[in-house]
Amino acid sequence: MKNILLLLILLFSLQLSAQSVRGLYVNDFVDIIGNPDAENELLEFAQQHGFNYLLCYNLYFIHSQRFSITDAKSAQPLADFMRRARRDYGIQSFGAVGESARSFERLEIYNQLYPDAAARFDVFNLEFEFWNQNMIDKYYCDTYLSENQLACDTAGAFTYYHQQLVKIKAQATRSGALTEVYIGKPTPDQCKKIGAICDRVLVHYYRSTPLYNNGNSIYNYLAYRLPALAPTHGTLDILPIFGAGPQFMGDWIGQNPLSKAFSIYMDGQNAWYPKTEGWKNHLNIAGDQWYRYTDLRVDLADATTESASTTNNAPGSVQIPTDFILFPGSIDSKHHDRCGDFGRWTIDTFWGGIDW
Repeated sequence: MKNILLLLILLFSLQLSAQSVRGLYVNDFVDIIGNPDAENELLEFAQQHGFNYLLCYNLYFIHSQRFSITDAKSAQPLADFMRRARRDYGIQSFGAVGESARSFERLEIYNQLYPDAAARFDVFNLEFEFWNQNMIDKYYCDTYLSENQLACDTAGAFTYYHQQLVKIKAQATRSGALTEVYIGKPTPDQCKKIGAICDRVLVHYYRSTPLYNNGNSIYNYLAYRLPALAPTHGTLDILPIFGAGPQFMGDWIGQNPLSKAFSIYMDGQNAWYPKTEGWKNHLNIAGDQWYRYTDLRVDLADATTESASTTNNAPGSVQIPTDFILFPGSIDSKHHDRCGDFGRWTIDTFWGGIDW
């Protein structure tokens, strides 16, 4: 009986570790790095809720306003933070957000500074909303498109995006990193071109609950994207993005564990499973991604406060959190400050970052 129990525990552990990615967008990273209290708060939050992938904004601000990330001595606080996160808190990978190939030139240099992989970024994430005409009008047109003789429309923006993505793929390959992108509402043809280049695509599912009124899974939101992303050969990793905060699932999070959103996405009504369509053989749902740290921290704190105020515990009793993680960083499921690189005042205004 004891051996059977040990075997079950081992099988359970392997099942947990198979859920390899649970990602968190980390906004305001410029105010966290080098601040011991803020660093500890982030890492403890990530460990408590099972996040094992941190996708960080503000690398431009860190480099330009805090310390150079292209010098081994000055960049030591960043390297030490990443080592500690991996060693002590179950963080398996770090990503950096940028919106052009130039955004990752300094990241390439940074990754070359340290011999140990624990101090490096292993994901280069491109975030450029080529489908968003409002962003094109307010920002991309003057900043990128006009100077490259491209039309200030979604077609011109995608042309620029595709050019940058090809360059970033080469940069990431040289740096031993994954090429990752975030998408919202591209066309099927644009999805196909993206899926042929990337290692991983973060697909937004920005809704207030993971269920439709008819009970269908959030998986059905803009459902054309996944089959269009599926490559003809090989397999593309996918992370669905769920949003916290009042504009997205903030209220829902107050009543439900985070893991439930991913569970509904995968196994709910008319969801990813049963996996019958042929194109699904070319996609791997590798985990999920949550946007964003500051919103999620508030949502979960509010949920904890509400739970504590409505629960009477017997003396000496032990409460298990509703989102309990047995092995940090190994299970469970699984935007507006984007890069925060456009300008300090725009960190919560634009969904984008500045070119380096």
